Amino acid sequence: MKIFVKFMIFSVVLAMAGPFVMKGPSGQPLVNLSNLMPSFDTSNIPGAGNLSGIAGSTNQMVGKQRFYKWKDKNGVWQFSQTAPPADVENEPVDVYPDANIIQSLSKDKIDLALGRTTPGATSNVIKPPANPLDNMGSSLFPTTVPLDKIPELINNARAVQDMMNQRGEQLKNL
Repeated sequence: MKIFVKFMIFSVVLAMAGPFVMKGPSGQPLVNLSNLMPSFDTSNIPGAGNLSGIAGSTNQMVGKQRFYKWKDKNGVWQFSQTAPPADVENEPVDVYPDANIIQSLSKDKIDLALGRTTPGATSNVIKPPANPLDNMGSSLFPTTVPLDKIPELINNARAVQDMMNQRGEQLKNL
């Protein structure tokens, strides 16, 4: 049994060392130590090699693009990647094109989602009451829903649950 274990260990060591010795098509060993060591590309690390840059300098941020915002002699705002002439007052603007930006909804879609307008209406915004306590009804404690609306909410929740149960049954029958 001992000889079998020693043979297995020798086989594993030989299998691990084999690619370092075997020559590939180019005449070089198939694997060398530099292939096993990770390479660190510090060119995309902010402030690499500069301790003050690591401490929070934003001048070397990854993917940053600098634009210049300035007004021309006609008073029109201009944006350019090159700095305007020295006599023109400008404001540098840093843009990170790889940032995750989600486009917002229009005001009408937001109002529709919040129930402040009806579909098809564009500017019929329902104004909330001036006093938020007016919507509380005869509640003894503050709630976001008047007490007389709670049974309606419970019925709506039951209707949604029934609908989900029906859909579950339909999926089981597929």
